[in-house]
Parts: sequence; structure tokens; C-alpha cells
Amino acid sequence: MEISGTGTPNASATLVINGSTIPFDIDGSGQWSVTVPTNIAGEGEYSYEVVATVTTGGGTSSATDFLDVDTVNEITLDTSAAGGDGTVNLVERNAVGVLVTGTAEANATVTVTFNGNGSGNITHTTQADGNGNWTYTFSGAEVPGGEYQAAVSATSTDAAGNAAFARGTVEVDTLASVDIREEIVGGNGVINHVERGAQTIDITGQADAFSEVRVTFENGSKTVVAGEDGSWTANFSTSVIRSGNVETFTTITAVATDPAGNVVTDQADVRLDTWVNRLTLNSPVEGADNTVNRAEASDGVTLTGTVERGATEVIVRFDASQSGTPSAIVTRAATVDANGNWSVSYAAGEIPDGTYQANVTVAAKDLAGNSRSINGQFDVDTDVPDAPSVEGIGDYDRGVTFVTIDGNPDDIRVHSYDEGGNGRSLIATDGDGMKNFPADGEETFSFDAPVVDGKQLVITATDDAGNSNSTLLVVDVNGVVNLNAAGLDTFNIGAIDLDQGDNARLTLTKESIDALSNNDNVLVVHGSIDDSVTFNGNAAWKETQQIDGRSYDVYSLGDDSELVIDSSIAFSQNVV
Repeated sequence: MEISGTGTPNASATLVINGSTIPFDIDGSGQWSVTVPTNIAGEGEYSYEVVATVTTGGGTSSATDFLDVDTVNEITLDTSAAGGDGTVNLVERNAVGVLVTGTAEANATVTVTFNGNGSGNITHTTQADGNGNWTYTFSGAEVPGGEYQAAVSATSTDAAGNAAFARGTVEVDTLASVDIREEIVGGNGVINHVERGAQTIDITGQADAFSEVRVTFENGSKTVVAGEDGSWTANFSTSVIRSGNVETFTTITAVATDPAGNVVTDQADVRLDTWVNRLTLNSPVEGADNTVNRAEASDGVTLTGTVERGATEVIVRFDASQSGTPSAIVTRAATVDANGNWSVSYAAGEIPDGTYQANVTVAAKDLAGNSRSINGQFDVDTDVPDAPSVEGIGDYDRGVTFVTIDGNPDDIRVHSYDEGGNGRSLIATDGDGMKNFPADGEETFSFDAPVVDGKQLVITATDDAGNSNSTLLVVDVNGVVNLNAAGLDTFNIGAIDLDQGDNARLTLTKESIDALSNNDNVLVVHGSIDDSVTFNGNAAWKETQQIDGRSYDVYSLGDDSELVIDSSIAFSQNVV
């Protein structure tokens, strides 16, 4: 809003309003004008003192006035008193009409409008009393007969010119009535599989007292008479309901004739839902082969699927009893999102090791109370292959050109890696292997380019389930074997072969052994008398094993960690 006045030409002045000071300048003709922001003088109904002050060399002068603000007006409209309950019936219309009440500013003029069933706008004026209460009654002659919702509005204008508007509705019903209580059918407005298989279905409703009501439902029809209270019930045999898997709405029709001869019809839909229309178990589980290997089982397994939207329950039973593990059955509720996608997770400890078929049963219940279950299965194979056993290498002046291993039914891959940290390279696959060469039961893998000094080899066996186990073949070491080289990342190193190195020195800890493989915490070290292994930690001798005719000492490192080392290797430990 704008406040203006006059003052000393070309002087600077201030305007104080509601505790805020606004500086302004008076123009050369002595006129000034200030626009007051709404955050200083906002909406409402109030009065503020306004002081304008100018100070010049001749002194200070102030002018004071009062600002009256009125930007609000209120009105309410209440139609609940119409007919005593917000609904006007035939008797109430003829006797009283339509009464509406409300509140406004005291003594305000109120314009009230009624519009219903083709009557057009019927407008009258009344006035609020000193307390702001107002009422108005539209005569019965102004209210058309029928069954409809009339619109009622009220408008008031206060002395400041602010207008307020309110609206409401009034139900008018001067006809006979009938109503179907569809929410009672089946107990909840839904007929499910179990309820359809029962003996009878009751359909109830309300009508004018003693009305004759003809009810049609599915393939049946019955006529009943409403009681004194207007309630009626039609009992149908469930044999009239269609059979099979059904999920649809079915319409109930009720035609009522009251004692005066008025006829009225009501229709209501109830849901006929006799099955869980969608229930699936997604396959494959954990990758494309529907087989859970050791790596996949190590972080647990999540089963997923879909179910009918709104399903109230999905219970998944995971049965791994074929593993031979007692009580290897876990049943738990799945989580279900709004789109019907369900999921349930089983921790690694709930998935027994071994090779077996796991059976899954998924049981669901939909919103209608129907139940359904499906079965599925997937394979578990957490048995890792043996780490490849190295029989020899082709070691020439220009480098290593081939490696020979014991025959292995699994997929074999040979990588080279640089201890200097330059990563790894795939240099041979099963397709490169020469079977039964140079002797029966052996397999030789040749390399397109020799593996030169400074590089080592990793030979990996991978079974059909994707489980892998690798042998680190030390081919060019005269001294320390580096287990921290970047090229070893992602391999599951289950064995280290020092036979092809000279004076190989290997230092191990429980932590370094545990980190070499995600399969288990067991490391086998092959070697000879010129090799040495130092273990930093407590290693307790456990037993002696025979591997390929050679003796190996087994040391327990704590927890489930073990070190299996060729007895000819010089072994020492630094107890910490």
C-alpha cells in the first residue's frame, strides 16, 4: 500500500510504521510517497500509528496519522440443520423447507442462494445478529421434489468492502428408496474361493418399510419384503455363482416398490475373486545358470518373484535338506512392494555347503483371502575344484613357453601377472591345452608369447557352477615371493607351487592366507628343499598328510585357517 504527504522540498525523511523505519526523499515540489511492503503491514484487521519525520538544518518536524487496515472477512455455512440431519425428506420439505445457518461478521448482510434439481438460483438476503449468527429458511415451494443434491452458497460483504463466500450441499429425497449393503456380502464386499464353496450367500439392504424388493444376483433372482425397519435379506444358493478362476465385479440389482406405488432401483457391485491371479518365482537364481556357487552363496541368496497386487502375505519355504544337513529348512515371510514384487533373503549361514538341489515353496494370500502356492527349485554347488597340480613347465632362455598340469575335468585358464604391479594377462585357456601330453593324464598349455623374467603364473580351474580354485606357480623367483602384487587380485589362490622357483622365500600370516581365497582359509604350499616358508604368528602342528605321494605337514592357525606345507620345505615361524 502507498502512504503519501507533503514536506520540506528536497529533504530526506523517515516513515515509522509497526516498529519499522522506511527512509524516503521529498521531491522538489514538496510531495512524497512511500510504498509499504506487505511484511510490515500485512493482511488482517488492525490500526497502526504512522509517523513521518523530516530533519533539516532548520530543525526536526514530525507528522502523525493512524492507518486502519481491514483486509479480512469471514463467513461459514452449515447445512446440517436442514431436515435435522442435513437431508430433507418429503415431509420436511413440505413442513419446513430447507434451513441453513452460519456465522459472519456481526450485523453483516448475508446473501443466501439455493440451486437444486432445475430450480435455478433462488437468492434471498438476511442479516447476521450482533454475535455474527445468521439463519435462513427456503420455503417448501422453492425446493423441487426428487432425489438430488442441492447446492447452497452464502456471501457477505463487510463495511470495508471485503467479500467472503461459503458453499455447501443439502440432500433432498422425496422418493421411495432402496439400498443394497454390498459391503456385507462375503463379510467385506468380496466373495472368495472359500465363500463361493459355502452353502449360501446373503444379500441384505434397506428400503422403505414393507416395500417389495426383487433382487437379482448372478444367475438367480428372489423377491422379499422389507421389514418394519426397512431391512431386507435375500438368501442365494452359491450354485448360482459362476465357476472357475474368476476375478471380476458382479452386479446386484434390487427393484423396490413401496406401499404407495413408487418404484426405485438400486444396483451395487461386489467383487467375485476366487483365486490369486499371479504368483511366480523368478528363475534363474543368482546368475544365468540357476546354480548357486560358493561365491554367490557367500553373501547370501535372495529369491524374488511376483504376486497379485495387494497380496497380504507371501511365505517362502527354503528346503535344503538334500544337502544332508539336519534341519536345513528355513521358512520366512517375504517383503512385497506396491507392484506385487516380492523378495526374501537367506544368509550365507542358512545355505548348507555341498552339491544338491534346493526346493522352494512359495505360498501367498491375496486381499480377498484366497490362497495359492507354487514350487520351484535351484541347484547349489559350493564344492570347489581342486587347485591344479603342476607337473612341469617349458622353461627356456627366452622365457616360459608352456605349463603342464595333471588332467583336470574343469575349465582351465592360465594367467600371467607382473609382480611389479602391472596387472595380469590371460595367456592360455582350455582350448589351448594338449590332452595326455607329454604323458597320459596330463595336459599341456602353450603360450603365444613366452612368459619372461619378472612374471609369475596363476592356473585356475573353474567348474560348471562357476566355483574356482587357483594355483600360484612361482616360475622365476630367486628370493622373496610377493603375495601383494596387484595381479593376484580376484583369484582364489588355494595353492602356491614353489617347485619351479630357485631358493623361493615365502612369508605368510594368518591374515594373508585368509585373504588369498574366498573359498576357504586353507593354503597348500608345494616346494622343495631349497625353498623356505616363514609364518608370522602361532602355527600349531596338527598332522601329516600325503598328497601325490609326498608328505605335507598340516598346521592349525586358529579359527578354521590351516597351512598345508610340503615337509621338504624349510619351515619356521615367528611367534607373536
